[in-house]
Amino acid sequence: MNNKTPRTPFSTPLSGSAKETELRLKNIFSGPKKRPPALFLALVSAACLLCGNLVSCRQRPPEPSLLMETQYYDSYGNYVEIPALALPSGQENEAVDAINAAGTPVLLLHGSADDTVGFDTVSIMAARDQITNPNVEYIVRSQEGQNGHNSLFQSPDSIAYREEINRAYEALYEQYGGEIPDDVKAAFYAPIDKRRASAVDGEFMDSVLDFYQRASSMP
Repeated sequence: MNNKTPRTPFSTPLSGSAKETELRLKNIFSGPKKRPPALFLALVSAACLLCGNLVSCRQRPPEPSLLMETQYYDSYGNYVEIPALALPSGQENEAVDAINAAGTPVLLLHGSADDTVGFDTVSIMAARDQITNPNVEYIVRSQEGQNGHNSLFQSPDSIAYREEINRAYEALYEQYGGEIPDDVKAAFYAPIDKRRASAVDGEFMDSVLDFYQRASSMP
């Protein structure tokens, strides 16, 4: 019976001399010693350069422009500028694409005098003619005092009360030359009715609630 293991290029016999086994193991771990052909290296280098050129030649998407949509003097004579972003001409609003693709009921609210997200520039309302989702409803707040960025939900009485407080604070500010003592300031804020100052417009909130109730009943 011949117990000699046949030689094969796919195995490394551990029998034989220790020197031969050592050399075989070194060859396995050191890998091939031949260099790749020069033509192959040249082709790989050319491919890398071509890919770099393709990346560098990609057209950058148009960026929004910055404009000073609101400019005015405040009650202290300071000139105030409020910047806003405007989409490039012809550029689609990604929010419009999402609303159209969803197809679900959507309620869009905005104040006509919003000086933070411009109503006629970057707001979703500015792209209203691009919306094709039939389940979209719109509420535009145009009533003076309720048409700003943070005043959509406030009641008329709340707005009037806030204006009254602001006028009183301006008078106190001028009285102390802009340096109102802490105790005087604390005494000014103490009697303010916070619930009245933050009261919401019940009729408006009912319209929002009505939308959600109708939307939740849709199949």
